[in-house]
Amino acid sequence: MDEIQRDETGHYRGIWCGREVRLPSVTTVIGLLADYSRVDRSIMDRACAFGNAVHKVVELHETGRLDEASLRPKEQYLADMTPILDAWKLCVAEQGLKVLHVESVIASLKYGYAGRLDAIAEVRGVPSVVEIKSRPFNGMLEPLQTAAYLEAWNECHPKERVKSRWFCELRLDGTYSFKEISKGLGEPDHFSIFRSALALFQWRRLKNGK
Repeated sequence: MDEIQRDETGHYRGIWCGREVRLPSVTTVIGLLADYSRVDRSIMDRACAFGNAVHKVVELHETGRLDEASLRPKEQYLADMTPILDAWKLCVAEQGLKVLHVESVIASLKYGYAGRLDAIAEVRGVPSVVEIKSRPFNGMLEPLQTAAYLEAWNECHPKERVKSRWFCELRLDGTYSFKEISKGLGEPDHFSIFRSALALFQWRRLKNGK
């Protein structure tokens, strides 16, 4: 499949399915729902760098390219990342995960967005989107993010359709939290809410001329 890359504006650019595209990322779209204006920029940058390191550890481990000795130097990862790897291994073992794909770029031409999902895995035998974070579950953001990923993945991979969504928090004490994301009683469909956020994002871009 053609490759697209995320640029500095939070959009994925490149050739996708033979078409040149510029698509907003899922995280950029749902960023409209999160206000970090009062958080110091250096703290945000550090949290982002640490989150990226967590994803890289999982990716390298699952693709057989991780040098575990490299996890300890604090200069590289901002912290000793060995407990993060231990937490992931524990989660995989205890939850019976069969990891199929990691760090996959997906796009929906039908709805007009793209993203990079953390993992596709069989969870207790069910193909699922697994969202990995280094912080606790956010009940506003993760349901929309994973719903968008599920929809785009199934559009891109109709023969490998996923059916459920899970959230995995990896902690520096070597523990983890793992929970299924589902629509609560009386709660609107998560993908419908994401589509509303996407429509608002596109409308703002139109009015701002960007």
